[in-house]
Amino acid sequence: MNAYAACIYGLGGSMLDPAGGMATLESKIATLGVQTAAQPWDQNNVEALAAFLKTLPSETLIFIIGDSCGANKAPWVAAELAPRPVAYIACIQASVYCQTNCPDITSNVGQAFIVYSDWAHTDGLGCYIPIRAAGNTTTKYRQSFVPAAHPDDWDVANVQDPILKDIQAILDNAARQS
Repeated sequence: MNAYAACIYGLGGSMLDPAGGMATLESKIATLGVQTAAQPWDQNNVEALAAFLKTLPSETLIFIIGDSCGANKAPWVAAELAPRPVAYIACIQASVYCQTNCPDITSNVGQAFIVYSDWAHTDGLGCYIPIRAAGNTTTKYRQSFVPAAHPDDWDVANVQDPILKDIQAILDNAARQS
């Protein structure tokens, strides 16, 4: 079984994420046996990421994880891949400032995990909540309010561990079905 995780840095990339949360999460995902890029994708390369994912074999499980503006772009990448299935997306503190033209979560996404904060902790940088597109009743969708500073991708207990648990469960289920 092939699996690929596309992690997407948000606005400012590693410069605004001195804890290296997204890179750390990506390396933890790789320990689950999931192929990842050498470093997280830049949120300005949505089209390049979607084009790359389209080259993967059709049976590849695709996981898309983004923080900050990259969280806004995760549903965009999934929509670009439709109708191809995307096993999972995680949106970590999507920004109200990056939502222009970003689509809602499309029905080709199997599961979506949304981590958001409040205005007091993030000044809007982490309080946008991506939603399922109108008529999308198939995506397993859940939200988690985590009142924390932006981008909170370094939060092991409330962000990284739930994402890793979700990915492992999807991998385990796929292995049982094959």
